[in-house]
Amino acid sequence: MKKILSLVVCLALVLVVFAGCTTTQPGTEASASTEPSAEATVEASSEASAETSSEASASAEASAAVSTITEDTVLDYDLTGKKIGVTFYDLTNPIWAATGENLVKIGQELGAEVNLVSCEGVASTQVSQIENMITAGMDIIVIGPQDANALGDVVKKAQDAGILVMAYGQSMEGVDAQYVVENYEAGYIVGQKAGEWINEHLDGKAIVGMLDYPLMEDIIDRANGIKDALAETCPGAEIVATATSADAVTGMEAVETFLQANPDMKVITCIGDGGAVGANEAVKAAGKATDDFGIFSCDGTEEALSAMMNGDPIRVTVGLGTPVQKAKQTIDLAARMLLGQEFDQSEYTPMDPVNIDNAQEYWDRAGYGQ
Repeated sequence: MKKILSLVVCLALVLVVFAGCTTTQPGTEASASTEPSAEATVEASSEASAETSSEASASAEASAAVSTITEDTVLDYDLTGKKIGVTFYDLTNPIWAATGENLVKIGQELGAEVNLVSCEGVASTQVSQIENMITAGMDIIVIGPQDANALGDVVKKAQDAGILVMAYGQSMEGVDAQYVVENYEAGYIVGQKAGEWINEHLDGKAIVGMLDYPLMEDIIDRANGIKDALAETCPGAEIVATATSADAVTGMEAVETFLQANPDMKVITCIGDGGAVGANEAVKAAGKATDDFGIFSCDGTEEALSAMMNGDPIRVTVGLGTPVQKAKQTIDLAARMLLGQEFDQSEYTPMDPVNIDNAQEYWDRAGYGQ
C-alpha cells in the first residue's frame, strides 16, 4: 500500500541526509543501551564542526515544514467499523498521555474503535499487548515502542495476519509507516538555544548538567544533537554530569545530585519535559531559581509551559506538536493507510522552539488549562 513519497518529503529527507543527521530510520540497527541510573556521571562536552552544525539546523527547519496538519485541521474520514490498537511505552509521560487521550477521542469521532494501552516501560509486556491486538482483530496497530528491536517478530506476525503496523515517536524496522521525531535535529535546537542563552546571560561560560535517556536509540540521537549544538554554539559550556531521566521524579532526584556536587552549575539540558519539570522543582528547592539559571528541553508540555510562564528557570522547550496536533497527524496517517489512500512511509512532527515570548500562543494552540 505504500505510495511514492511526495516531493516535499523527498526534499526534506535529502536535506536531512546532507546534514549528516543520526536519526534512526527503518532498517538501521540499534546501538546497545545503557542501564538507567539517577547518579550523575562525568561526561566531557562533544565537539562539532560549524559546517555540520549549520546544516543540521537547516535540516531541522526543513523537517518541520513537512508537517501540514494543525490543531484546526478537520479530518474527514469514515472509519466506521475500523479497529485501531495503540500501545505506548509509558502513559505517565505527560505528552504521551495527552496525545493518547486525543487519539482515542478523535478516532472515536471518526467512527473507529480505539484501544489504548501502556506497557509501563516493559518490552515483553508490549509484545504481549500487540499479540492480544492481533487476536482481537485490529485493523491497524500503532506502536510507541519501548524497545524497537524487540518487536520485529510480533510486527511481522501482525502483518502476516493482514494488520497494518505504524510506528509512533520512534523509528522501527519493517513497519508499514511511521510518524516520528527527527531526534537529532530536535536535540540540536535544544542545545543551540541553551548555547545562545549562555552566551547572552553567562558571558559564554557555564557548567552544565544533562538529563538524557540512553534506553531508547532515537533519544540517544536527540542527546547527541544537544551535545553537538552546545559545543558549537557555546564552546565555553561544559557538560560535567549526566543522568537518565524521562519523568519528573527521576529528574528532580538527578538534579538534586547535580547541584550538590556542582554548586556553580547554572544550566540543565534535557531530552524531554518530563525530566525538565523535575529539574525545575529541584532548582527551586535549592534556592537557585534565579535569572541566571536556565533549563532547556523538548516536548512543549503543559507542565513545562506553565512553569515557564510562572517565571521559573525553564527557558526553552522545543514543541514537537501539541497533543491535539500529534493525535490528528497520527489518525490522519492511519486513516489513509486503512482506506487505501496515498501516504508517505515516514512522516514527521513539527519542531517549534517555545520561550517566554511565544509561550502563551503555544499554550492557547494546545488547549492547555481547559
